[in-house]
Amino acid sequence: MNGESDFKKITIIGVGLIGGSLGLALKENRPNFKIVGIDKQEIIEKAIARGAIDEGTVNLKEGIKEADIIIIATPVKTILDLLPKISPFLKKGCLVTDTGSTKVQIVERANKVLSKDIFFIGGHPMAGSEKCGIEAADPHLFQEKTYILTPTNKSNLIAIEN
Repeated sequence: MNGESDFKKITIIGVGLIGGSLGLALKENRPNFKIVGIDKQEIIEKAIARGAIDEGTVNLKEGIKEADIIIIATPVKTILDLLPKISPFLKKGCLVTDTGSTKVQIVERANKVLSKDIFFIGGHPMAGSEKCGIEAADPHLFQEKTYILTPTNKSNLIAIEN
């Protein structure tokens, strides 16, 4: 990965308020990226209708196949459960990030289960809403907001900068 043009497919696991808002912002600012969502079927249908994702699936393995970036936008416990499940199916050089509100357990789990050729950068957007779900997703939710990144010693500097 040596620049944003290397990223072609981004998969968002969890297309609710945060994941849906990220999808909408990506589609608005980087329309050439293919955005795939993984969630329940009814949420996928709403996310496609809102324009937050290009396509979606309920199948984790299918959704992450050949993804350049994986964004896990689920509750912390679910992130911890998902990391070992996705690990065997990630392509070499993939960047994995999350939107969880706590970092220690997530970073420890990522370092334990992800191979050395997968780059993990923990993240936490300091943004939200009293509303929830894909219906409340907003492409401008993160504007003028802090987005904390927690790279590890396994994180790729180029991935961090992009």
